[in-house]
Amino acid sequence: MADQAKSKKKASPRRKSTTPLPAQEWFEPMFMEFLDSIDVGVYVLDLKGVITRVNRYILDHYQWEMKELAGQNIFELMPDLIDMGVEEKFRQIIRERRTTELTNLERKDRIGRTVVFNLKGVPILEGNEVKGVFAVMSDITEKRALEHQMAETENYLQSLIDNANDIIYTLDCEGRITFLNKMGQEITGYRFDPDEKAHYTAYVVKRDLEKNERYFRKALKGHPQRYESTIVGIDGRLINVLINITPIWRLGKVVGMLGIARDITERKQMEAQLLQASKMAAIGELAAGVAHEINNPVGVIIGSAEQLQFLMEHYRDRPEEVPARLSKHVETISEQAARCKKITQSLLNFGRKVEMRTAEVNIPRLLEETTALVASRAASEGKRVEIRMPPDFPMLNTDPNQLEQVFLNLVTNALDAVGSGGTVTIAARIQDDSAVIDVADNGVGISEENLKKVFDPFFTTKPLGKGTGLGLSVCFGIVQRMNGTISVRSTPGGGTTFSVRLPLNEKRQRQSK
Repeated sequence: MADQAKSKKKASPRRKSTTPLPAQEWFEPMFMEFLDSIDVGVYVLDLKGVITRVNRYILDHYQWEMKELAGQNIFELMPDLIDMGVEEKFRQIIRERRTTELTNLERKDRIGRTVVFNLKGVPILEGNEVKGVFAVMSDITEKRALEHQMAETENYLQSLIDNANDIIYTLDCEGRITFLNKMGQEITGYRFDPDEKAHYTAYVVKRDLEKNERYFRKALKGHPQRYESTIVGIDGRLINVLINITPIWRLGKVVGMLGIARDITERKQMEAQLLQASKMAAIGELAAGVAHEINNPVGVIIGSAEQLQFLMEHYRDRPEEVPARLSKHVETISEQAARCKKITQSLLNFGRKVEMRTAEVNIPRLLEETTALVASRAASEGKRVEIRMPPDFPMLNTDPNQLEQVFLNLVTNALDAVGSGGTVTIAARIQDDSAVIDVADNGVGISEENLKKVFDPFFTTKPLGKGTGLGLSVCFGIVQRMNGTISVRSTPGGGTTFSVRLPLNEKRQRQSK
C-alpha cells in the first residue's frame, strides 16, 4: 500500500504537466511569434497611440531597439502622421471598430533612407470592445520605384511611338484598327477613334486590297510579313508605304497585329526618276543600233520610190501598163514602212514614263521583242544572242515594260562583256513556284571584289562615258518590287550569269510560243 501511495505521488506531477494552459497564456506568445515571422512591420498601439510592442521586422529592417519604441506615442515619434490625417483615422478605427487604410507615406528613416510604405490600421477587439490597434506597415519602396520606372518607360515608349517617323498601328484579328500613333494621323490626316473600330482595308487603294489581305492572313498564322502598298490620305492623296506586320502573341496565341508603315512616296518618286534616267541612258546606247536598223528599210523604201519614179517617167506614153508594174514596189514600201514603225514604236514604248502596271506577260514574246532592239548591234559586232525557252512556258503576272528594261540592261551588259564571236544565251526554267530566266555570256567574267558591288548605284567597270552605273541597280529595284530576286554568279575568264527569279501566277496559265 505504501508503494502504491508512493507511485501516486510520483505520477501526480505528470498529470499536472499535461493540463492545458489557459488560452491567453499560449495564444499570445504564439501570435507574437507569428507577427515576428511575417515580412511586414507591425506596431501594437494602445487606445492613445502608445507603442506597446513591435514585431521583429520593424527592429531588423529599420534598426530600432525595442526599448527605443516601447512606451512612445507613435504620433509624437512621427509627427508628420498628424499632418496627413492619420491620427483622425486612428480615432475612426476605434470608433467604428473596422480596418481602415491610413495612408501611403514617403519619409526618411532613421538611417537616412527614403522609404515609402502603406499604413493600415486593424482594431484589436476583445468581444465588442476595442483594446488597441495594429498599425500594419507594408514597405512599398521597391514597388513604388518600379511603378515610377514603368511609368517613365511607358511615357518614353509612348513618346518614341508618337514621334517616330513611321506609321505605327495595331490591328485585332479581324483587321480592325485598335491603335494609330500621332505620326500616322499626321501623314494620313485621319484622327484615330478607338470606338470607331475602322477596318484597315478602308484606307488601302482598291488595286492593293487582295495583296494586303493575302499578307494579313499569312501574318495571322504567325509569320511576319514585309511588302509595299499604297494607302489613301483623307485628302485623297496616294501614299506609298513599306509595311512590316508582326503577330502579337499572348499565351501562345496570335491576338492581333503590330504594323509599321514607312512613307516611301518620295523614295518611289526618286526611283521613278532614276528608272527614267536609266532608260534614257540605255536609249542613248541603243541609238546607233536602232539607226542602223531603221536605215536598212529606209534604204529599201528610197530604192522602191526611185523605181516608181523611173516607171512613171518611162511609161508616160503607155500609162495603162504602169499599174501592173507598180504593185510590187508599193508592197515593198508598205512592208518596210511597217518595219520602221515597229522599231520606233518599241523604242518609244521603252522610253515612256510608266508606273508599274501588272498584266499577263508572254515571256518568250517579250524576250524576242527585247533582243530585237540589240540584234543589229550584235550582228555588226559578230556576236550572237540565243533564246532557249521550254515549250508551254507559263504566263507571268508582272509589268511588261519594266521587265523589258531589266532584260534589255542584262543583254546589253552581256554583249559588252563578250568579244567578237561571243554568245549571249537567254534560258528559262521553272523551279519550285518561280520562273527563273538566266542571261549568260561567255565573256571575261567579273572579279570577286567587283561581284559584291555590281548592284550598287553608280558602280561600273566600263570606261568613262560608256556607262552610268545605274542599269543593274535599277534592275535590282524593279525585280524586288515584283516580289522577285536577281542574283549573279561569275568567275574571271569564265563568263557571267544573271538569274532573275519571279513568282509564278497563283493559277498557272500555260501558253504556246
